[in-house]
Amino acid sequence: MIFDAYLAQASLSNPIYRADPKPEAAASDLAPGRLSGRSDLIGRFSYRPRRFAELNRRERAELLSDPGFRAFLVSNREKSERTEGGQPRPSAAAAFFSVSPEDMLASGPVEVVLGP
Repeated sequence: MIFDAYLAQASLSNPIYRADPKPEAAASDLAPGRLSGRSDLIGRFSYRPRRFAELNRRERAELLSDPGFRAFLVSNREKSERTEGGQPRPSAAAAFFSVSPEDMLASGPVEVVLGP
């Protein structure tokens, strides 16, 4: 999910997106799915990035209005629209769809209808 990918990236600099911190001896001892950090208070530690489903409504709303999240979306869209040779994908225009912020904050699945 794109939200979880952003949370993993944002957790590197924003502690609010970190969960389950544990002291670690070395970065090589990291369990799969965990990231490494360092703090003056506890030294080296590991954590897992929070998932979008773990955020409360306020945190979800803040995430959606975060300029860093918007830049992440644009960056990923630009990457997905290009082939390895840098040429635009012919079907990229068909991949665009609209989802309202209310749908994004709903607790259930989001239905996306592609096509006319």
